[in-house]
Amino acid sequence: MWSVKDLIAHLIGWDFANLAAAKDIQARKLPEFFAHYDEDWKTFNAALVAKYKRDDFEELLTLARDSQGQLIEYLESIPAENIKKDFGVRTNRNYKVTIARLLQAELKDGQEHLKQIQEFSTTL
Repeated sequence: MWSVKDLIAHLIGWDFANLAAAKDIQARKLPEFFAHYDEDWKTFNAALVAKYKRDDFEELLTLARDSQGQLIEYLESIPAENIKKDFGVRTNRNYKVTIARLLQAELKDGQEHLKQIQEFSTTL
């Protein structure tokens, strides 16, 4: 089970991964993180936590605000139609990869982890 710091580091990592992915998709390239896919993204998620986790909670929260801010700033800078646009990017299983789909997955994941953090806070 992940700690709250692990969950935040995981979300930070996906912010940065999706920032790079949005750029890749518009360049008609499969986002790099798809090369690391395994069951439930376990290996990639572990790497994200290892890279972004900080012992200092305030430092971790600052990084979380920064990662989310960078992603939002970039998304606001591109034409709105590019969010849902099909740039012809597909996985090897012919899954259509769009910026919108990546953001929907990040939102769903974030909502799940928010529930976990809320549940954890009730045990304190």
